[in-house]
Amino acid sequence: LALDTAVQRCRVEFQRLERPPMMYLDDVSVIGSVDAVLNFAAAFTHHAAGIGLQINASKSILAGGSDLRHLAQTPPYSIRGWDDVVLLGVPCGGDAAARDFVGRQIAAWRRKLLLIGAVGAEDPHVGMTMLRFSGTPALMHLLRGLGSLGDVWRNADDAVDETLREILAVSVLPDQALDQASAPLA
Repeated sequence: LALDTAVQRCRVEFQRLERPPMMYLDDVSVIGSVDAVLNFAAAFTHHAAGIGLQINASKSILAGGSDLRHLAQTPPYSIRGWDDVVLLGVPCGGDAAARDFVGRQIAAWRRKLLLIGAVGAEDPHVGMTMLRFSGTPALMHLLRGLGSLGDVWRNADDAVDETLREILAVSVLPDQALDQASAPLA
């Protein structure tokens, strides 16, 4: 709650970011141009101090593509490439970078689903159990950081739909069955 208060006090800097800041426990991830991110970080540090929070900037990382390579190390931040950083499963970069990152995760997950579909065709109970523990929750956690990139969400939904149709040996999965299969267990 305190982090959110500090973020909300950075309204001008907040509006210059590409996406709203993503917060998880004591971590805040921001996406935007180098100048917008640095300005947000300075304002955030200032406002956090105003409510009694101390931000350890030495643990902060500026991640990006070639646009960051011209920067010398910017104390107290370290400079890293997109592929060198994992932010609690939240994709970094603009929409293209997020699509690419999540697309690679979905492709790896789809390879698991092929096996699960084949097993499920022989034993639906085992297939459904394997599907439940296939990494679906981790992938959904990753997808939550995408916002409105519907095509990426559809890619993941289609993968689950295809696997369920194979397990259940049906050519079309009714919406009600998909809703029931994806509902949390009581």
